Parts: sequence; structure tokens; C-alpha cells
Amino acid sequence: MDAKDLFKEGLKEADGCVMLVENDQLSNDTPCSEWDLRALLNHMINEISWIPDLLAGKTIKEVGDKYDGDLVGDDPRKSWKNAADKALKAVESAKHDAKVHLSYGDVTADHYIREVGSDLLIHGWDVGQAIKCSVVFDTDVAQAIQEFLAPHADEYRASGLIGEEIPTQESDSLHVKLLAFYGRREPEWQGE
Repeated sequence: MDAKDLFKEGLKEADGCVMLVENDQLSNDTPCSEWDLRALLNHMINEISWIPDLLAGKTIKEVGDKYDGDLVGDDPRKSWKNAADKALKAVESAKHDAKVHLSYGDVTADHYIREVGSDLLIHGWDVGQAIKCSVVFDTDVAQAIQEFLAPHADEYRASGLIGEEIPTQESDSLHVKLLAFYGRREPEWQGE
């Protein structure tokens, strides 16, 4: 699957859940035990807010503290939508082989776009769990993410980007296997 398509699918999954969030749910627990829903949404908005700057070739130092603080505000859906629209526009116009300067080193735009798209898919599921909304991954998207992440699993786990993998059965669905790869399972998580 093309990186831009993977990103669009990850963003679409996340968008489907974020746009259902009500302000009175912002203190709900999430599968990310260190974050309530507001903190998770802030992380997600922060992550996609960086996309236009990083795809334009800026360094972490050049961007600085531009996206620090509360990005959720009083209207989480509006805040999300504004950042998502800008991110999608930047992704659509990105050159696959352009250099992107990340905190852990330089990667291609293709790699960065896949990485963020993967993260959005999983965090979209996290948001869904926090608001009791069922999310089932598209098989093609889950397969593309699994194939992208597998070679980088050790480095992502060492950095804390993904949790410890949970064992699965051969008969488990790709959805269950991808969640397990990220250290998640349905329906057992911190808030249950």
C-alpha cells in the first residue's frame, strides 16, 4: 500500500472516532494508561500538527515549542479537524523521497508518512475504546502497517513508541494480531 494511502486510511479511522468525542468524555480512561482522553487527543493533534513543518524540511529545533501546550482547547473536534486538514494537504503534496528530520534521525517522507499513519490508526482505536465505540481495522491497512512496522519493531519498542507484544494464536484475526503487536488487546485494558 502506498504511504499516502496508508496515511489517509489511518487518518480516516482516527477521524471517525475523534469526531464522536464529546467534551464530557475528555476525562475518560484510554488504553494508553498514562493518558486520559484529553491527553491522548492532545498527543494526536500535536503529532499531526508537526506534519506540514517536517514535510517542508524543517528540523525539530526550527519548529521549537510551536506545538507545546494544550492543543485540544474548548472544541476538540474543531481542533482536530483544523490540524488534520493541514496535515492531509501536506502529505498529499509531499515527495516520497524527501528528507524528513525527526528526533531520532533523518528518514524519507515515505517512512515518516507511514509511521504517522500507523500511529493514527492505533490511536484512533484507543479513542474508540475510550468512548465505547467499536473499531475494526481494514484488513489491507492492517496488513500494510504490520509489514511496515515488523522490521522496526525492536527500535520502536526500545524508544517506547509501541508496547510489548502480546502473544496471539495463529487463528486470530489480523485486527487482533495488529493490536497485540502494539501491546493492546480487546477488550482488556486499563479502563475495563
